[in-house]
Amino acid sequence: MDPPRRPPQHVKETESYKILKSALPSEWLAREVTGVDYGIDIYLELASGPKGQELRGDLCFLQVKSTEKISWQEDNMARLHGIKKSTVNYWMNNPLPVFLLWVDLSERQVYLVAVQSYLRHRYQDFQKPGESMSFLFHRDLRLHPALLIDQYVRDRYYGDFERNARALFARLGESWKFLFYHLGSDGPMAMDYDKELHFRHLYDTTRKMAQHLKIEWPVPSLHEIYDKDRESFGEDSSTLHWHSFDQVVEPMLPVFLDVAEAAAALIDSQIYYWLERDRALLNFCGNVHHQLRDMRAELAGA
Repeated sequence: MDPPRRPPQHVKETESYKILKSALPSEWLAREVTGVDYGIDIYLELASGPKGQELRGDLCFLQVKSTEKISWQEDNMARLHGIKKSTVNYWMNNPLPVFLLWVDLSERQVYLVAVQSYLRHRYQDFQKPGESMSFLFHRDLRLHPALLIDQYVRDRYYGDFERNARALFARLGESWKFLFYHLGSDGPMAMDYDKELHFRHLYDTTRKMAQHLKIEWPVPSLHEIYDKDRESFGEDSSTLHWHSFDQVVEPMLPVFLDVAEAAAALIDSQIYYWLERDRALLNFCGNVHHQLRDMRAELAGA
């Protein structure tokens, strides 16, 4: 009687997991999912801190596919076919980042796609008829901790970007007038509480969007500004003064416009996603360029 033999697929799966784990930092926790496969193979928890030993609940999900040798095209692209749309829908609606990994067994390399980011840019592929779809991989996107962290942060906090974009564009003209026309107006006067709160809201919204869009933020921190304000106007000062407002808003105004332009361009580049997600925001972003041009002209003439 012949001894039991492992199916080739099981051998490939084991080897692909070995290659994957060798590409990840040893401090990260990779937990394989057992039982029924709903499109998630591994729960991955990223460690952080100076020595990479702090666990802060930074979780993402991995789906692992493998092939003996990936057939790259001349443009360094390759397609992974046969991904069920029911699985893709599950990934898309997951609150945590999901990564589709493709292991080349012969080269012992792992390539990745950040699923939610990919689908926002190629949502039309998901909408096409059929029960499955393909994913396009680029040869330069080899699995590397820095790349995975960058993509993790982008997808983990994309919901914050959406909320901040709506808040920014819903009152773009009003916010511009508040920032621009109060600049240099009432230096030694204390700000009214409602105006101080409005200013802090615009500061936080613009800063967070700049961070997401990787736009430089050459603006003083609010902690620094409040400390200087108290030094200038007394420790018992309970509210910010317009002079301090000026110190923040002057370097912030160009970034405010850069953020608005970059956010509108990003949303406009994800047209099929936003047609279903928020058509009003998409329409606004497609027509905001003239308004932003006028604001830039106003700032240049100041």
